[in-house]
Amino acid sequence: MNIYSLISIIATLAYVPLLLILVANRPWQRQKQTFAVFLIAILLWGIGGFLFRSDYLINEKLYIAKANLCIVIFVITSLHYYLRTYYEKRTPGFPLAYIFTALLFVVVLLFIPERITVGEIAAPVYGNWLYLPAAFGTYILGLDIYHLVKKIRFTSDPVVHNQLIYLLIGVSILIIFGISSFSSFGQEYPLVHVGNFLNALILTYTVLKHRLLDMRLIIQRGLALLAMIAIGVVIYLAIYLIGHFLFNVNLESINVLVGIGVALLVAFAIFQMRGFITSQIDKLFYKESFTYRKELNNFARNRIKGVLNLDEFGIELLTLFCGAIRCKQSYLLL
Repeated sequence: MNIYSLISIIATLAYVPLLLILVANRPWQRQKQTFAVFLIAILLWGIGGFLFRSDYLINEKLYIAKANLCIVIFVITSLHYYLRTYYEKRTPGFPLAYIFTALLFVVVLLFIPERITVGEIAAPVYGNWLYLPAAFGTYILGLDIYHLVKKIRFTSDPVVHNQLIYLLIGVSILIIFGISSFSSFGQEYPLVHVGNFLNALILTYTVLKHRLLDMRLIIQRGLALLAMIAIGVVIYLAIYLIGHFLFNVNLESINVLVGIGVALLVAFAIFQMRGFITSQIDKLFYKESFTYRKELNNFARNRIKGVLNLDEFGIELLTLFCGAIRCKQSYLLL
């Protein structure tokens, strides 16, 4: 690992707290969904930058550069759709920007970069084809900046005003440092990931200070999630150490880190599937009463607040209750 790859990985880690906060801040509406896509894309960008700048996979640098440039284009597109949630109330129709993204992927895979120079560090030579994705990013992000500035001028909410100001600062930093990639100095050194790191700091500050995300349940959910991750990592390391002493498993740092990463991904996937698995088992046992039970639970948690009179309350409650317990007739005495 060299200092240039270290910059990329630091920029990547700076976005992890934001992703953890977002995971804890559910349910996700459109704005949070697009923010999640953007965060995942920019994390992949940082990992790709780390692999390209590192001493690993020397013979595959060209393919890594192509993959990383495709990720950069996807970052631009995902950022565009995230920013649109601040000045568009309705959900966008046909995602035209993703069509251009796919076309640019083809251009990158065929023509960009022209070659890779490998000396003390690996450096891409992009060539003139780089102006195509640059023009695409300039147009859609420029359009977003125009609409955000317009929204700032007319908004009377100070919280929204501050959120938009910091978003504009973050986007501007990404654009300025992204332009540095056109220079030979910017191609040789990872200046763009310095911009990524600064943007992560600005977004984190905006979340904590100006409520870019709802923080009401963040602390309890975040602490629970971090506790589960910490317990899982400790158990995994303990198993690894036992394997080392009993079965002479080689304890290389890269193997341990990769193993922990895979284990966390598997655990996260299983955790996300728990609701689907539970509902399928409930359907198997409750059969036709499952729908009534689900509706009764929803009524007790949410819809009961909107009931305005006792007649409506009694009719809906008894209907769902009878269906849930398979009762043919019931009475509600008030």
